[in-house]
Amino acid sequence: MNSFQPNCWSEHEELKVVMLCAPSKLDVPDLTIAENVGWDAAVNHVKAMDNFMGFKTTLENAGVKVIDYSEELSTDVKTVSEQLINRYFVRDLACVIGNSIFYGAAGSSLRRPEYPHAHSLLEKWFPEKKLNNLLLL
Repeated sequence: MNSFQPNCWSEHEELKVVMLCAPSKLDVPDLTIAENVGWDAAVNHVKAMDNFMGFKTTLENAGVKVIDYSEELSTDVKTVSEQLINRYFVRDLACVIGNSIFYGAAGSSLRRPEYPHAHSLLEKWFPEKKLNNLLLL
């Protein structure tokens, strides 16, 4: 997995490696449930997965290495993770500034269970990096 080192020196350079996460395997079947989790529409897993795969393929066709971190989870953690409906919004899990990785903090209690999963993978992949805590707004 660790065939690259995280580094980011400019927000204007080309992406080389991106970490994504496939959507949950659960549907959000109606507007009431969607609103309860902070969304404005219901979500169908099959459609969400099709959209995810289209996005992933587009990035890969542009030469970006895409890491779907859900594929890297242990079996027991993956079983839980697949039921976390908000898990695919990974933009706030961590960021890289220079050669340092900074952890994000969940802005919602619904997102909180996902963070230890992603952060433990980053620690495994980059044990030599000083992982810092950062609240991303």
